[in-house]
Amino acid sequence: MSIMENGEEIENIILSDYDTEEEMHALFKEKGFEQLSAEEIKLKAEVKEERESAERDQAAEKRNQQKSSRMAEMRAEEEMKAKREMRKPEEVPEF
Repeated sequence: MSIMENGEEIENIILSDYDTEEEMHALFKEKGFEQLSAEEIKLKAEVKEERESAERDQAAEKRNQQKSSRMAEMRAEEEMKAKREMRKPEEVPEF
């Protein structure tokens, strides 16, 4: 098992050196790990999924707002172009 800190390995532990479950639990406790019940793990997973879902929703909303803004800009440009076209003097053919 590699223990990482800030993306760097700070310690490598050979788990096969531990013979009993009690020794393994003591090691994990010593290293700052906490044992969670199945219910606690499920709750953490649900909270994580809710957070990620909210983040996805926010990103989608931002994309929709950007798209709406771009579309409004395009409509405004088209309107300005149409007004300029209307103001142009008509070309009169010369005879």
